[in-house]
Amino acid sequence: MTSVVLRDNDIPGCGVRDVGVWEAMDAYQAAFAAATAEELAGQGGAAYHVRQVALETVIAEGMRVCAVISIHRALLAGASVDEVAHALGSSPAEVAERWHGWADGQLRLNTQCPGLGVGRREYDRVAAALRAGSSVGGAGGEVGCRVCQGESTQIGSPRS
Repeated sequence: MTSVVLRDNDIPGCGVRDVGVWEAMDAYQAAFAAATAEELAGQGGAAYHVRQVALETVIAEGMRVCAVISIHRALLAGASVDEVAHALGSSPAEVAERWHGWADGQLRLNTQCPGLGVGRREYDRVAAALRAGSSVGGAGGEVGCRVCQGESTQIGSPRS
């Protein structure tokens, strides 16, 4: 599908499931810009809202994958596991679980198609950092965040 087709509000929600995240974001932005006041206030027709659900789902799934790639890159760049967990609004255990879910597949891909995915040496560096609760460079420990002062940073978390 092309972004021209995605901008057509007559396309049903199921018609956007297999597009890329960036194309879905463009379509979502265009739909928002073209929405009526009633649609923005939640009074639009079912077809509009079903299409929005489909676009939001594509975007959320795409960003979930992008986030785990960023977890990998942040740890390689020297961020501590605690820093990554803090930014994610979760625990170091969840960081490790998300990373392993992605990286194990990337390692298999590299085994089957050398040059693609994540190589063994890079995988082992991040896995060791996760086991140690530190960064690839060896730093770690508590996160002294001067912005939130330790409160939850998860999107949608209540602020006091």
